[in-house]
Amino acid sequence: MYRSISQSNQSGNFDDTRQQRIARSTCEFEDYFDIDEILMLSERIPVVASKHISRLGFLDPTTDSVDLRKGTRLELPLWLAKNLYNMYSVDIKLPRAFSRFYVNIMRADSSCVDLKRLQPNYYKVGRQLRVMLPAEAQQISELLVTTFKGRFRKIADGAQNAQIEETDRVTAMFDNEERVMFLEGQNVILDLKRWHDKTRRNKIYTADLVVNHRKRKWEANCSEDCNRTSEKIDTEHIFNISG
Repeated sequence: MYRSISQSNQSGNFDDTRQQRIARSTCEFEDYFDIDEILMLSERIPVVASKHISRLGFLDPTTDSVDLRKGTRLELPLWLAKNLYNMYSVDIKLPRAFSRFYVNIMRADSSCVDLKRLQPNYYKVGRQLRVMLPAEAQQISELLVTTFKGRFRKIADGAQNAQIEETDRVTAMFDNEERVMFLEGQNVILDLKRWHDKTRRNKIYTADLVVNHRKRKWEANCSEDCNRTSEKIDTEHIFNISG
């Protein structure tokens, strides 16, 4: 899971043409004009220059060289890394959030990880990496599913039971997608409560006239039954005396 894309090519595990790279890396734009998508593509990921790149030395703050030398390790915004990757200029490396250390933590208990600090767009970046690194796609997909399963109960429980003023505290460790899911869940619960309140206010009650009529009718029936019972008892008493 931790090999670079170039290592996979050298081992001959799959054929990766430039057209295939471009097709894979462009198909994961969920919404080009979405501000959240733009912010996600601005997150930095580690790369290694796979060849000497002219006039890109300014990307490496540790050198004054005009060109970017082969083997240079640096972190680039995801959008730039994808373009250089399509040009066979860099090899993509897995970010810290997808390192072996955090993979083991996610498998043990993903709910304790502060994704907001570790990788604010954890799931979206993971989906991008899955596309750019086909050799690691299966492992990354399994990791994303495992992470989400371990954290979903906390998200759902918070959405159902947390007060509005507790939102910041409850979502302090959520990544951006988890926070959106939490807020959607809260809105659903609020809509349900409003619906219940509305049905209580708009409940159709029996008119007082009908209630009083039923009450008088019931009282009349009870009185009639009592009279019949009393007459029956008196008749039986008379027969017993005469007998």
